[in-house]
Amino acid sequence: MFSKILSNIESRRGKKNFIWKFTVWIKDKVWGIAKFCYTKFVFFSSWLSAEDFKNKPVDKLYKISFCITCMNRSEHIKKTLLKNILNNINYPNVEFVLLDYNSKDDLEFWVRGNLDEYIKSGVLKYYQTREPKYFHASKAKNMAHRFATGNIVCNLDADNFTGKDFAYFINYVLNKKPKSIGSCMGYTYSEKFFDNFGIGGRIFLFKKYFDLIGGYDESFNGWNYEDSDFVTRSKKFGLRDHVIPLCYLRTVKHSHKMRLENHDPELIKNTPLFR
Repeated sequence: MFSKILSNIESRRGKKNFIWKFTVWIKDKVWGIAKFCYTKFVFFSSWLSAEDFKNKPVDKLYKISFCITCMNRSEHIKKTLLKNILNNINYPNVEFVLLDYNSKDDLEFWVRGNLDEYIKSGVLKYYQTREPKYFHASKAKNMAHRFATGNIVCNLDADNFTGKDFAYFINYVLNKKPKSIGSCMGYTYSEKFFDNFGIGGRIFLFKKYFDLIGGYDESFNGWNYEDSDFVTRSKKFGLRDHVIPLCYLRTVKHSHKMRLENHDPELIKNTPLFR
């Protein structure tokens, strides 16, 4: 009933009649407030449930590798990487693997100038490849995961924030349910209330399962689908979904143009975001 009313109002958008223009305006305002309140409520609820994972008893503190790929997105790395390191530095067995996928911006200069202490300590591993002309998500992610030395791997896009003590959360989940794959794929309701762009790449699991499953399918080129495909294949392999709380899924908001600009333009010209 409520959906029909909203659909009826939405169908009047563009009408010149004052009553309909005002009704659409009211609908937009109420919907915006509802979306804001619901998002904050769910975020806060997830934070409450996740806040004490650091202190929950576990059998083992596994080594965790956060795997990051970046091509010409130093402005995002500058906002996220150091913050993510500091938010997880108290976890005793963590590394960040950053693959510079032939970036032409100041990524290397900034990393070596600002994060050298973490490189020397082994918390940050910085790798470069100078061959690719365009970004290939599956190949880049597989390469970064191969460099990882942790028992657990977690893909972390360049524009992703982990949130405080995310490593403790990952370790707790995989101690209790080792045949799990953590992702955001369970947020089916988020199409109405959340901006899904940017969180789909957050995936964690034991590295031995990542290798057995075969990593990301490199036949996927262009933008999108390699993440959902990997989760689907993982579940067919026998892993079970574990939905990551929203409090660990903040991102740097940016344009779709930036999202696609390092891909081969011939491959993405028919992508909905590109049109």
